[in-house]
Amino acid sequence: NWLLIAAAVLVIVVAAAVVYVWLNKKPSNATAAQTAPPATATQSAPVTPANLPPRLHFASGDMVLVQGGGAHLGQNRTPTPVNSFYIDKTEVSLGMYRLFCHDKSIDPPKGSAGLAADMPVTNVTYYEATEFASWAGKRLPKADEWELAARGLDGLTFPWGDTFNPAFANLQAS
Repeated sequence: NWLLIAAAVLVIVVAAAVVYVWLNKKPSNATAAQTAPPATATQSAPVTPANLPPRLHFASGDMVLVQGGGAHLGQNRTPTPVNSFYIDKTEVSLGMYRLFCHDKSIDPPKGSAGLAADMPVTNVTYYEATEFASWAGKRLPKADEWELAARGLDGLTFPWGDTFNPAFANLQAS
């Protein structure tokens, strides 16, 4: 019985160490070691550290710094403070996603056979996108970060201006 208890304790300690290391690992393919601090619900103003580089270089594509500010989500459009963060400069290419699929021994997305490697990847689930981001040493943006990044440097309501125009959006009218 003592041997079983000792083995169980050893397994738990090793598992805890692996989880600790995994949660605290830094992206190995980033050229800059610093990243923006995560936003918290109790923060009253966004944080934009002065020493953040404007661009990070990754094998899977460059990321650009989005300055912190107020995200306007929901019906009341009350600004929510968002810290500075990095977001991919371009969409994930099909070629890069194919490398991920090859590395993970999974099938590429349906309908992607024969398409050029520089095309954006499509037909992936949220789970698959999250797995790719983790593989690439990145993470998916949160909803408030998407909103802040979409408004761009001018803080417009939409990327093209302050008036909604369905002709400029990638959507299907109902």
